[in-house]
Amino acid sequence: LFATNISTSHVPLSVVTPVGLVNPVIDGQPSSYFEWLPAGAVETDLPAGTMTGGKRREPLLRHLLFGFDLTHLYLRLDLGASARQSLEQGIRCSVNFTTPADRRLVLQAGEPGGAVLHQRATNGAWLPMSAVQPRVAAEEILEAAVSFADLGLQAGSPFAFFVSIQKGGVELERHPTHRPVES
Repeated sequence: LFATNISTSHVPLSVVTPVGLVNPVIDGQPSSYFEWLPAGAVETDLPAGTMTGGKRREPLLRHLLFGFDLTHLYLRLDLGASARQSLEQGIRCSVNFTTPADRRLVLQAGEPGGAVLHQRATNGAWLPMSAVQPRVAAEEILEAAVSFADLGLQAGSPFAFFVSIQKGGVELERHPTHRPVES
């Protein structure tokens, strides 16, 4: 009986899909409750218990929201401290696309405009796409907008991504933890 209950249990969802189109103002501020209301969300709580050392720590990324309109993908990252302060202290947020597999959006202090979209070369090296300038704002929260065309996508094309939080070249967190957000 116990084994049956375990094997038939559903896996909790860590990603909630968007319920409508979004078009947020990219200003780095939580401007309005309604601005991100139809967006999707990724669960960012870190596990705690026997197999994780028992200590529960707060995640660096408190909330991850994502949404889109007909031409852009929008991301909102709520970090534990202000986004501007976190980036200035060396935190780097990397949005890694698994579909298309050759794109990566890097959000960090010191980058022109706060972000650079990279494309993977045939030799595996990541090269900045200098002609592309994603819209990014880092104040209280971190908001970004990147066009589907810059990602090499057309209307209706599937895409998938995960967000990696890094410091000093070391990945500290990955959200979602086990599989990318797919749309």
